[in-house]
Amino acid sequence: AAALRERAERGETAWPMRTVRVERHGPVVWVLLDRPEVLNSLNSDVLTQLGSTFADLEREADVRAVVLAGSSPVFAAGADIAEMERKSPAEGLAFGFLGQRVAERIERFPAPVIALIEGYALGGGLELALAADFIVAAEGAQLGLPEVTVGIHPGMGGATRLTRLIGRARTKLLTYTGVPVRAEEAARMGFVARVVPAGTAREATQALAEEIAARAPLGVRWVKQVIDRGMDAPLGTGLYLEGESAGHTFGTSDRTEGMRAFLERRPPKFEGK
Repeated sequence: AAALRERAERGETAWPMRTVRVERHGPVVWVLLDRPEVLNSLNSDVLTQLGSTFADLEREADVRAVVLAGSSPVFAAGADIAEMERKSPAEGLAFGFLGQRVAERIERFPAPVIALIEGYALGGGLELALAADFIVAAEGAQLGLPEVTVGIHPGMGGATRLTRLIGRARTKLLTYTGVPVRAEEAARMGFVARVVPAGTAREATQALAEEIAARAPLGVRWVKQVIDRGMDAPLGTGLYLEGESAGHTFGTSDRTEGMRAFLERRPPKFEGK
């Protein structure tokens, strides 16, 4: 965390971490999977660095949105089969749980995380993307869980998270056949939130992240918690969490600023307080 802060203070906007690259664009941070020579396929090193990156960014109060993407126009073509082929059952289990821990860190990141999928998001790549708050996909991108075509099945949480998004039947269709779907079909099925033109996918996603970053930071963070915690809670519990959290927003400086700016017909200047 200290290293990231020092780089930011020096005015650096990008720095590599061997297989993960971090770029800053004001309050928006891009976390890039950076193994273009193997289509950003995931191995233990990538997962470990990705988890460490999100852990460090959690301590950066000025981060208001994160975009998780590939460094090239490919998100991730799945797990590194060359590494996976050598694993014993115990090592395979450990790899799956490592991926689950990283996905959980992405899912529980305080600020919104947008997964931008270009090219391919297959296997473990899609499993990581499903841990984001939502997926933006470029037209024509391919998304799928093809693990059964190489003798295994999803183990990093993809089947479980996808079931919660699109139901059991459609998840079983995708996992039993292993056949990817295009971004447009994934949006119709309900696990892609927005499809954008392939040629301007990064610009469109940056603009969306900036739009979110311009909103009241505490309001955004707290409603994220309300949605995530309330989804698996009984309806009454979810409603109580939502009402209680909304009530707390009335005690923030951002509420005062936001409503005053509305009445004065000017843009608000939120500080996250």
